[in-house]
Amino acid sequence: MADLSELIPTYLSANTQTDVTGNGANGMPAASAGTYTLNLCNDSDAEVVISAIYLTKGEAPTQAHKIHPSHSVEGRGYSLIQPIKIGAGWKLFVTASGPISAQLIGRKEG
Repeated sequence: MADLSELIPTYLSANTQTDVTGNGANGMPAASAGTYTLNLCNDSDAEVVISAIYLTKGEAPTQAHKIHPSHSVEGRGYSLIQPIKIGAGWKLFVTASGPISAQLIGRKEG
């Protein structure tokens, strides 16, 4: 049986909207499309505010694409958001007030 697990790690810079699907302008590769958990890991002592999480079909995000409210990740803490279905070409954008690690952990269906 084929291993359908997928891990896409990203390091977010402060106050920068970042597509965490890891494939640049093309969004999620078709072979990696599937259902994911977004893990946000704050390894600093300071709280980091996640101001926006947007899911789009490849276009630039608008307020209508927001899938989770603004929230804080405490110092040395983490946040899990699941499940998130991400199709081929889709993008998942995250904006944080400080540097934070983000991982998409899931199962490929593509």
